Amino acid sequence: MFSVWLVIIFGILGYIMKKIDLSFITFLIGFILGPMIELKLRQSLLLMKGDWSQLVNHPVAILFVIGAGVAAWRLTKVSQQ
Repeated sequence: MFSVWLVIIFGILGYIMKKIDLSFITFLIGFILGPMIELKLRQSLLLMKGDWSQLVNHPVAILFVIGAGVAAWRLTKVSQQ
């Protein structure tokens, strides 16, 4: 019976996403990658003893933050047109 309820819930979710014109691919990527990213963040914070400054001050992290900022800026710029 659990699988039946699961199909019903995801069917309703898909219908709502279709009605408000949300991308299924974006949801799927977030659904799959979200738990993996959360796990890696937790592991990184354990290695750094909970110090966020060491994690954020790393050059690769700074590059990702800048890249995310540019991507967000471009997406808002495109959506305003």
